[in-house]
Amino acid sequence: MTYADVGQVRARLLVTPPVAEPVGVDELRRHLRLPDGTEDGLLLAYLHAARERVEHDARRQLVAATWKFFANSFPPCSMSLRVPLGRLLSVSALTYLDPSGVRQTLAGGDYYAVTSEEPGRLHPTWGESWPCCRVQPESVQVTARVGYGDAADDVPRALRQAILMLAGDLYERREAQLDVAPVTNPAVEALIRSHTVYDF
Repeated sequence: MTYADVGQVRARLLVTPPVAEPVGVDELRRHLRLPDGTEDGLLLAYLHAARERVEHDARRQLVAATWKFFANSFPPCSMSLRVPLGRLLSVSALTYLDPSGVRQTLAGGDYYAVTSEEPGRLHPTWGESWPCCRVQPESVQVTARVGYGDAADDVPRALRQAILMLAGDLYERREAQLDVAPVTNPAVEALIRSHTVYDF
């Protein structure tokens, strides 16, 4: 761990899931040229799996969701606190354990969010430092909405296409033996890589 990693997010918990999937069943059905909706339940499961894979590989939330992020302390002095999973839309709460172990809420005027960078960042207000807190797991907790937006169309087409291709692969190979390694698709990897969050 480097000095810059001190007080950064170590865990997260989904609070409110997204209201929509980036790709709908109708779109996947057209992609696969299926004549009707008799297999829609199966297609939906493949879409969920493909979306989770794309989010994992791209290191970001696609359709907006609310997450709670946990750090064992604030960063040193006035260094920024990184908020993972891509685009930071808003912060609804920032709390911490004070040295006595009492959970405190940091007022919105005591910090500001940088939403123009990915990942988003939180900074104490100009000339100020983070408050003194107890150093232990989950001491600092940030509740925030992250993602491209609430609608499927807010997600870049490249990532939606990657989901379609992965879900289509799962459908076409649904009878594959478990001991056979899955075939990687360089096109899918390239689509995801173009929108991957790299945390420096």
